[in-house]
Amino acid sequence: MQTGIFTQDMSIRLAQTEKSILTILERDRILVNFFSEKAKHVKNRKGKHGAHSMAELLNEDGSQAIHDMQCLVGLVAADLKVEQARLLLAIQNNPADVGRRQERIQKKMEDYRQVLTDLPSVEKLKQHAYECLEAMHWWDRHIFQRSTVEEVEKIGTLGLKDVKPQLATLNPSLAGYVFWKDQHGTHVLALPGDDLEVKPVESQKIKRRRQSRPS
Repeated sequence: MQTGIFTQDMSIRLAQTEKSILTILERDRILVNFFSEKAKHVKNRKGKHGAHSMAELLNEDGSQAIHDMQCLVGLVAADLKVEQARLLLAIQNNPADVGRRQERIQKKMEDYRQVLTDLPSVEKLKQHAYECLEAMHWWDRHIFQRSTVEEVEKIGTLGLKDVKPQLATLNPSLAGYVFWKDQHGTHVLALPGDDLEVKPVESQKIKRRRQSRPS
């Protein structure tokens, strides 16, 4: 239902947008991975040391880590939108490149699904802190390590919730058809959207309809 072409200025702005998104995405991905590695290291600690270390991690970095993960989900969606635009730009300027663009989107979707599946669970980290607390001796919980108990209890006031992106929403919304003309005639590109099976074919039906239309 939309018509038009990409102008040279639009193509330049698209390239600039793509560069900005990928730069921020990679930086944000590093931050999330850094938190994830710290969390894995802390989860190896048990008892009072595990409770103290996990409480310290979540109280200091938990909220920021969730913010970083939420940003990462948004940046992934934004990058896939850029890839959609790149695919449509290829249809306009170089239809032969559409297959490569389609494969690029599929590869990115697979990579991003893995990235989002591997997001650290702050709820599991909280549970680990509580389990370490329960494993402590009575004297530690109520007398010697009372400050650690208070740090663990403070986690519950932060409202930390897991970031759970709906992976289905990352599928590029390309369902439909794209028509274009060139020196070889009118063409139609089917975009199923669900499986990204992109198959450009020449629309013979359109030609026949035009030929059979009364003058």
